[in-house]
Amino acid sequence: MSSDFPLLRLPEKALNLVIQCMEYIEIVGFSLASNKTKETVKALNLQITTLYLTTEEIIKVHVEGPSRMFWNFYPGEENAGPEPIPVYMPARVTAMPGNTREILEYLNPGYSIQKWIDTVQYIFSHPVIDFLIFKRETCKFDMSSLVKTIGTATVKRSCFMIMWRKVRKDGVKKLSNTKLWLA
Repeated sequence: MSSDFPLLRLPEKALNLVIQCMEYIEIVGFSLASNKTKETVKALNLQITTLYLTTEEIIKVHVEGPSRMFWNFYPGEENAGPEPIPVYMPARVTAMPGNTREILEYLNPGYSIQKWIDTVQYIFSHPVIDFLIFKRETCKFDMSSLVKTIGTATVKRSCFMIMWRKVRKDGVKKLSNTKLWLA
């Protein structure tokens, strides 16, 4: 039989050692628990190198650093359909550490996509979104709400991925893509 462990009652030095043993993806989840946990993580001065925000059918966040993370934000049923939708309060969030195929799933406890991004930027002292990538020729999201999601973060570069089909001489169709980078 297991019981809850009072992690936040550990002395500061011991708590810091425990957090430093966690994967970055676990650290983000821990930091979302309260302001105290967020400030505890921030004080460790952990760093990430790159933050990507990708829009396609869903919004994805990809973080590079000592530990890679992939976050997917799924809308609720009310946002199904072909019309542009506002950037939504995710109904569920999945996360995957970059070194495994294990998928962690969260029923979203009321955090907006902006709150997730802001938390990652704050705890890892990374105030910019390095790349904003549009993977579809038409964006499913209302652009003004996408701007609100990004918040006050600076976007270093935007990328539009253009996909097309080529038909080779032998009749085989091949998907190709081109990236158009905007500084």
